Amino acid sequence: MDKNLTAQQCECALMEHIDLDIESIEQAINRLEHYRQKLLTGSQVLRNSGGRLSPPDRIKVIVESALAAGNAAITGEQLMKAIEGHARRSR
Repeated sequence: MDKNLTAQQCECALMEHIDLDIESIEQAINRLEHYRQKLLTGSQVLRNSGGRLSPPDRIKVIVESALAAGNAAITGEQLMKAIEGHARRSR
């Protein structure tokens, strides 16, 4: 009886861990979408300004876009690691 209870506890813990993995993957995907939107917005602002942005404003848009691109790269790497970890545990 104790072995069954232990097996059930192990199964429950594994399911919780898988749920956490899936949740972290979903969060990473949402963050990537947020960074993608920031990059698109920055690109549109620069394109639509027709050169009318002041140098400080142009620099601000470029820096914000660069930060979004860097954050997207980091998040993408974390996402790949989470997916690989999930795939290894699912085997």
